[in-house]
Amino acid sequence: MPWTRVGEAATARMPEQEAGTGSGRAAAREAPALLQVVDLTTHFHVPDGVVRAAEGVDLEVRSGEVVAVVGESGSGKSVTALSAMRLIAEPPGKIVRGKVLFEGEDLLTKTRTEMQAIRGQRISMIFQNPYAALNPLISIGDQLRETLNRHRDVTRRQARVIIEESLARLGISEPGRVLKSRPYQASGGMNQRVMLALALLGEPELLIADEPTTMLDAMTQMDIFQLMLKIQRETNMSIWLITHDFGVVALMADRVVVMYAGKPVEAADRKTILHDPKHPYTSGLIGSVPAMGSRVKRLSQIPGEPPDLRALPRGCSFAPRCPRAMEVCRAEAPPSLRLADGAAVKCWLYADGAGSG
Repeated sequence: MPWTRVGEAATARMPEQEAGTGSGRAAAREAPALLQVVDLTTHFHVPDGVVRAAEGVDLEVRSGEVVAVVGESGSGKSVTALSAMRLIAEPPGKIVRGKVLFEGEDLLTKTRTEMQAIRGQRISMIFQNPYAALNPLISIGDQLRETLNRHRDVTRRQARVIIEESLARLGISEPGRVLKSRPYQASGGMNQRVMLALALLGEPELLIADEPTTMLDAMTQMDIFQLMLKIQRETNMSIWLITHDFGVVALMADRVVVMYAGKPVEAADRKTILHDPKHPYTSGLIGSVPAMGSRVKRLSQIPGEPPDLRALPRGCSFAPRCPRAMEVCRAEAPPSLRLADGAAVKCWLYADGAGSG
């Protein structure tokens, strides 16, 4: 459903939140769309029903931009990215409808061979668990060489130079030793750097990072994100970042998309999301995060649990947990609205005065 513009927000603003530095690149905000996800819908057919994992997802990533997609576990963040990359197992999964336009070409119409040429070279993806993504029986060096040879025509000597330079760029001081190691012989932080090196060897235009530091300690997480941001700034690569951590959002994101129960419920620039969240769900997520320097006995929390995606409630999926729910919220799905400050939100609280356009 296209976004509808509204004049004034119908409710009072939520309390201001602490905002991080972010990347704040004006050029990215003005850049053309590199990737457009339009009405993407993915279902999983299981014995006891249909799991509506992603339902009518609209999302855009511009050239040189970092877009963070946030939400609780099961909100559809990873399924949307895997669907865009055509990595959903069919069956039980099925992309029901939608488009994924990459530089104007619909990835959902590509053949398997065409997608293999795109993955790793034009679009790369790194995952939550590097130990699961890397082959424990093959040396790190062989896995890097195999990836490089798939995407670039280089000699063995050239490959070694490129790979060692790539590892050094990622802060690995002894690349020769690492190349001889197998993944189980290296730390989680080292393996995540290797995964990042694998993703970057094809010099992609877009990097999809799915909770890439979940298994790492806080200091190593910060190192990885700083590396990603440094490389992104040097190469003008776009990043689609999947996370549940608003500290990461504050550090990395230009824009933020908030998902709930398989649908985007709010989208805005980083500053607007952190300072002035519109959707009650977004406010609840941010309110549950401790602010630097603040002292509270108990953090706020969103009551209840996310809905069963096999049996979504009528109306707004968040209504059963929403402190501001109205009767209309329980009866009808909310419209997709565009507010005066550019934020997009699906919520009945902002529907008054909605007009076309």
